Amino acid sequence: MAKRHGLARPPSVRHSVQLVAACAVLNAAGVAAAIVALRQLSEAAPAYVEVAVSYGATRASAEGMITGLHSSLIMYAVICGASVALLAPLSVALWRPWQAARIAAWTVAGILIPAHAVMIVVGPDLLTLVNGSEPPEVRAAQDALLPGWYADVTGLLTSLLFVGMAAYVLLLLRTSARDFYIPLSHDGPAALWTYARRDLDGEPLPPAV
Repeated sequence: MAKRHGLARPPSVRHSVQLVAACAVLNAAGVAAAIVALRQLSEAAPAYVEVAVSYGATRASAEGMITGLHSSLIMYAVICGASVALLAPLSVALWRPWQAARIAAWTVAGILIPAHAVMIVVGPDLLTLVNGSEPPEVRAAQDALLPGWYADVTGLLTSLLFVGMAAYVLLLLRTSARDFYIPLSHDGPAALWTYARRDLDGEPLPPAV
């Protein structure tokens, strides 16, 4: 069993820490994907607007679509960036026997899972769906607005993220994780922000005199 700072960590805790760190990496990849997509959108937008207008679309509707795509990509980048900012330090905090970190991990999952689920509904790939009646030139210009891999990559990242967060939430519910994080006290009930003094084998030390 792994030890650090004199505390033995059960597999449920170690695997939870690894999953939280992996979720942070997945979100960092999401930020990178959004940045690449934003650059391509910026380069391809003028050509799309001109092609769409030349085939009968209004400039306002064509530019409105570009604005919607841009906003969706920015939202995804912000959500992924905020997820990294929450998950990265959480992966460090969970390595310590702090009940507050365990509660924070559940809270973070409760926030991030719905946030990423919203991005599935308002994702930029949905804004570029064609109805089959567009001229080939318009479809080609529209397809060029986003990288061809963007929808598949971000969909995979989101799916893995859901699995990772659900898995660490369940692992932190296990009895071994509870015993690690819930502080032991010889002087009264356990407090949220404190934990028991333990020796190198993980056994509680007698209270200091």
